[in-house]
Amino acid sequence: MPPIEEQGLHQKAVLWAYASRDAHGSPQVSAGVELDVRWEFAKRSSQDAQGGTEPYDATVFVKQVIVAESIMCLGKLADLPATKSNLYRVASCEEIPDIKGRKTQRTVLLNRYGNTLPTIV
Repeated sequence: MPPIEEQGLHQKAVLWAYASRDAHGSPQVSAGVELDVRWEFAKRSSQDAQGGTEPYDATVFVKQVIVAESIMCLGKLADLPATKSNLYRVASCEEIPDIKGRKTQRTVLLNRYGNTLPTIV
């Protein structure tokens, strides 16, 4: 049986990891890499520090930590069209350790981003 952090990761997604901001404050991302994930399109909301609710458009289960402001897209890197569509921005990455604190399941919460990637550095 695979470890908890790898269970059910049968889909592929592309990640453009957040790198920095340019001189105008626009985000910049690194080149896309393919990840094994479990992608769920169910809408979800959580409570922020001020007591308000924050909506999310998708939840993705991953093996590694994903930095907020990164961009993700469901599908294989080789299959993506030249003009990207259905891009999602990483709002947060949550970690849930097992009862003994040895293994960790990571959940990424996403918001719709649009159809244009930020500058790739």
